[in-house]
Amino acid sequence: MKQAVMLVSVGEGPGLRRLTDVLADSLPDVPVRRVRLGSSTADGAAELRQAVKHLRAEGVDGLTVQPLLLLPGREYDRLRAEVMHWQGDLKWLRVGLPLLACGEDVRRLALALAQWYTPGEGSVLLVGHGTAHPAGRFYDRIQRELMQLGRKDMKVALLHGGPGPEQLRPMLGSTVRLVPLMLEAGRHTAGDLAGEHPASWCARLAAAGCRAECCLHGLAEVPEVQVMFSEKLEAVMKEQR
Repeated sequence: MKQAVMLVSVGEGPGLRRLTDVLADSLPDVPVRRVRLGSSTADGAAELRQAVKHLRAEGVDGLTVQPLLLLPGREYDRLRAEVMHWQGDLKWLRVGLPLLACGEDVRRLALALAQWYTPGEGSVLLVGHGTAHPAGRFYDRIQRELMQLGRKDMKVALLHGGPGPEQLRPMLGSTVRLVPLMLEAGRHTAGDLAGEHPASWCARLAAAGCRAECCLHGLAEVPEVQVMFSEKLEAVMKEQR
């Protein structure tokens, strides 16, 4: 039986490329394919199916799919639904968990962020995408864990579905570090957070009287996050033994 690993992400960028390199390097004897889950259901399914077709042509009959996702949200549901169609083509098929799947994951991420972004002047504002999916509860859990760690200077905010920077201003210091609570610091970071236009979060915080600076590094570049994904991949691969 020949096995392979498929790493599935939404978006792309240097952080995700580094993460996939770390995971691939940990499996020198296993073929690893990197697939991007498209923004639409049809595009994502087509790319995934093409990748599986190529693997089957190479003789692969056992597949581990590891999602490189932050939450068990809409994209994770899409991926699992698509994977169900492949079960008849493979002897065995396993799907791993996203970065945040349980309370221990939240605690580890919160601690990693608290250590990565050391206390300094002002506040750290962690900005996530936001989602209407029930998995959005993880954002609140991250905030609670940060409070438990004594990091009152670290606040979780959302691009969609939460208070804007003007509403958050009373809870922030005079200096604010904007940090993407996303695996990759891509389009959202460049445009919505750090864009040189009046609607960006940096500009809106500046208009509200803050000195704001934006970090351009996603969570995939945090070493502990890479370790967490490595452990999730190792755990799901052991299931087929």
